[in-house]
Amino acid sequence: TGVQTCALPIYMDTLKKRAKKAARNMLAKKFAKGIAKADLNMAKRQEIEKRLDKMKPKIDKLAKKLLPKVRKAELDRKKSKGNKE
Repeated sequence: TGVQTCALPIYMDTLKKRAKKAARNMLAKKFAKGIAKADLNMAKRQEIEKRLDKMKPKIDKLAKKLLPKVRKAELDRKKSKGNKE
């Protein structure tokens, strides 16, 4: 009947990945004390990545909290994209 049922799981997977990335970036920013990742030397970047790898459960928990915010940002992005055309 033209109802698309398979797009929702893919969409949720994308949102979960984005939420996880946002959570990881949030913690990385905290560890870097607000310094941009590009401005850090390689040793400091590797140290932060190592700390983040150990914090997977905490990142997953934070990503779950950020999911509604990420979803809203995505909807806003899609709305504004539609209005431009």
